This record gives sequence, structure tokens and C-alpha cells, in this order.
Amino acid sequence: GQVLFEIAKDKNRPFIITAGKTLIEVVGTKFEVKNIENITTISVEEGLVKVDFIRHLLLPTQEITLLKKGEQIVIDNSGKINFVGQIQTEEIASWKNDELIFRKTSLKEAFKTFARYQDLDIEFKDKSFENKLFSGKFNTLGIDNFLFAIQKIYPINILKNQNKIIIN
Repeated sequence: GQVLFEIAKDKNRPFIITAGKTLIEVVGTKFEVKNIENITTISVEEGLVKVDFIRHLLLPTQEITLLKKGEQIVIDNSGKINFVGQIQTEEIASWKNDELIFRKTSLKEAFKTFARYQDLDIEFKDKSFENKLFSGKFNTLGIDNFLFAIQKIYPINILKNQNKIIIN
């Protein structure tokens, strides 16, 4: 799932979140946490967020980084960091405005994202299209606009029948 937090400043009472094996500690900030398929993404809109990794419940956590405004980290449950760097703050929790923003996202991941907002059954008959990259901005319910756009970019054939989408 994903959630947007806005935490009041109180240094005596830090706010601590566990997402998978990622430990997040904050003292007054606004940030988003996504934990989907054992991948945790933390994006900071304002303030500071401390990110640690839980190796084992009986061992001390491993400090990973301190994120500032406009920074993001993507970490899996094994502790592998897939991304750490700058992002556009207006893209943080864009879903609260019914927007989905894709930046060099695989078509497979983009379809999975749409499927979280709509009851969609996606099937890639041609697996070579799963990893094709796509960038764009769409409404959470704008699957038809998305389908139109990717067919303009790639030589792809899409069959849609109600909630079933087949990619050839």
C-alpha cells in the first residue's frame, strides 16, 4: 500500500514506521511511503526522514540515509538500494489528486499501477513489451488514454474487453 504522512514537530516523540524491513523515523515532516511487492519507496516532500534497515529483530538496525526535501529512496526487503536521489516534489503522492505520473516506468509496472485503481486483468501475450519504458501523466481512471498513448509510441496491439486487457 501507500500512504502520505504529515507529522507535527516534536523532538521528544519521534514518529517511527516499519515498512517491510525498512525503518523510517521522522520528527516533523511530510513524506510518502509505498510498500508494494517487498519494495519500499520513501519520498520526502518537506523536512527530514531517517531511513534504517532491519537486518534481524535481535540485531541493531543498519543506518542507510537521511533524506531531505525532494529526495527519494527505493529499497527492497533484502536491503538492496535500487534508487536514491532527487525527485520532483509535485510528483509525491500524486494519487491524492487522482494523477499517476510515470518516469521511465516499464509497461508492466505502469499496468500494475493502473490495476491498483481499477479492476483490471492484464495479460502480456508478447512478453517483450513488459520492460518497454514509458513516461507520462494520466488520471487514475484514464486507462483508455494510457492505452492510446502506448500504441502511438510502440508497435503494440492491445485488445480491451471490459476489464480484460491483452497486449500482443
